[in-house]
Amino acid sequence: MQEDESKEINMLSDKDPAAQQLIECSTASQTISEEELQDHMEQFTQIMQHKFLVGEDTEFLDYSKIDNDERLDDHWTREANYDAEEKYFEKD
Repeated sequence: MQEDESKEINMLSDKDPAAQQLIECSTASQTISEEELQDHMEQFTQIMQHKFLVGEDTEFLDYSKIDNDERLDDHWTREANYDAEEKYFEKD
């Protein structure tokens, strides 16, 4: 698991200065404890979650493609209709 997490940070560090800083900190001593690695991963996760919430992660994902994909709307329209029918028939 540790190796997978390191690969994920390395992949994103090319695009994100905060991730790059975590890499530099973790490689400065060449070996870090499991506790330190976990702390770095938590920091990285918090940074990425914050970027997602404030809309600063557009370099990783083009949300306009999702927003403009009508196929996705079809699914939610069917779900909303189904929920409305269920609610209607539950009243009886």
